[in-house]
Amino acid sequence: MKIELIKWVDTFGCSQGWEFEDEIERRVITVSSVGFVREETEKYVLLIPHISNAERKQVAGCICIPCRQIVERVELVNSASKTTDRDNLSLGNNVLRPI
Repeated sequence: MKIELIKWVDTFGCSQGWEFEDEIERRVITVSSVGFVREETEKYVLLIPHISNAERKQVAGCICIPCRQIVERVELVNSASKTTDRDNLSLGNNVLRPI
């Protein structure tokens, strides 16, 4: 699976109560998410930041990002690519090693 940084736009705010219309903060924010790309369609990317190696696979923090909201994608690691040392993942000139 690939590990990617995905930047995407999201809504901002949702007041906890009543507010005056002329005081509404009008803006959109950019969110940066990093994780394993588990699934991808023309409509969404399923990103999983945490995957266990338990007997029955568990995941945590999954997010389904609509493709329409993605503004940038950067592939950080492609675990399908082979390295000479199975304990290292290549990241450009850097190497990620298990702790």
